[in-house]
Amino acid sequence: MQRRNPAPQRQAKALARKLQLTAQQTAAIEPILQQRMQQMEQLRSNSSMDPRARRRQMRGIRQDSERQLRAVLSDHQLQLYEQLRQDMRQRHLEQKASAGEGDDAG
Repeated sequence: MQRRNPAPQRQAKALARKLQLTAQQTAAIEPILQQRMQQMEQLRSNSSMDPRARRRQMRGIRQDSERQLRAVLSDHQLQLYEQLRQDMRQRHLEQKASAGEGDDAG
């Protein structure tokens, strides 16, 4: 089973803390995160959709929400956000690599 993203409110609060967002910025990103979550859940629940098409649509949703999020951030916050994303990507790759080593459940 795939791990689900945290609720949009928790995501917004975490980003607010890590990126030092203003209250106005936090209020602006929460609906972006909420919409992304709803769209992703709709796609996940559509069992008749081709998996490739689903992944393509999910990628589009992520790209769209990223563009919206970036529009809310200052240049400094954008740098912090990029670093956060890079750190998360690195952790994901490390977890994937360590899960692949000696994983008998295949």
